[in-house]
Amino acid sequence: MSSDEIYQQLSSIMRDVFDDDSLVATPSSPRGRLTLDSFSHLRLMLSIERSFGVDFAASEISSLKNVGELAALIGSKLPAERAVHLAKNRERPVARVSRLVAVVALLLAISRSHGWRSALLLVANVGFVLTFSHDLRQLAPFARSWRGFVAMRLMHSQKNPAVFATAIGALVLLFCWLKRYTFFPPGALLPFVYLTVGMSYVFFRVLSLVVDAYQDSLPSASASCVSSTIR
Repeated sequence: MSSDEIYQQLSSIMRDVFDDDSLVATPSSPRGRLTLDSFSHLRLMLSIERSFGVDFAASEISSLKNVGELAALIGSKLPAERAVHLAKNRERPVARVSRLVAVVALLLAISRSHGWRSALLLVANVGFVLTFSHDLRQLAPFARSWRGFVAMRLMHSQKNPAVFATAIGALVLLFCWLKRYTFFPPGALLPFVYLTVGMSYVFFRVLSLVVDAYQDSLPSASASCVSSTIR
């Protein structure tokens, strides 16, 4: 695949992700578009991986200085035989999400049952996440949320201040690690790009449930669920 074709593909991806038809990928385009500090920037890297059929290590992305280096990295990972299969008719992410929302809205109207709506919204949320990636590795951070449930069970059964402080500290440390805070050495971080959309909300929600469990102030449904699990 030629360098020009890589830049054309990158331009198309950037226009879709940032919803700006004026964007053009050039060798000197700044690094700002390549960071993982926001929802759109993360989507950009995930879309590039999916479109080109390549995988990036976190260390590779963090060392990029401009789009020229990104294009060179893609070229080094791209087998020549895959060139003809590159996302020629790639669908815009916004179009997929819009259709998903429309289908969910229609299905919600079928029944007012709490069970039906809860199940439908659960499936819709999973479907929404899968519009960003089908790679289970990139969904790994959310698989670690079970630790919050373990901490909530522990706080519900034990009221030891030391255990409570340890559980809160462990959850905060896990969150900082997944968010790649700079006090962690690069070698200690997950060596691939992963989805962080909604991670802060999930973290603070889990944290609040752990505190509520320790203070015996969980909502009745959550408390009964935890109690039945313990028994």
